Amino acid sequence: MPQPYLTALYGQDYPRLTNSMTRMLGDRSSAEEVVQETFLRFSQSTLLFEHEAVARAWLRRTASNLALDLLRHRKILTFEPLEAEGKG
Repeated sequence: MPQPYLTALYGQDYPRLTNSMTRMLGDRSSAEEVVQETFLRFSQSTLLFEHEAVARAWLRRTASNLALDLLRHRKILTFEPLEAEGKG
């Protein structure tokens, strides 16, 4: 991946993706981790994107999938309160 292209895309899309992932996850720190992982995967990808719109769609889809994976993981680790004695 050409460095100037990646740098430009990162500068333009990092804030937008981070905001979207923050809304999705409800947590800015987790959103930043997801977006950083997305750009890392993008930079390591051997895919060539002829159009910027295709690259942006790939970034959005990858970030969304990573966020969904994180939400699924959180759900597994969520603890439910015990019912009070005498109920149910």
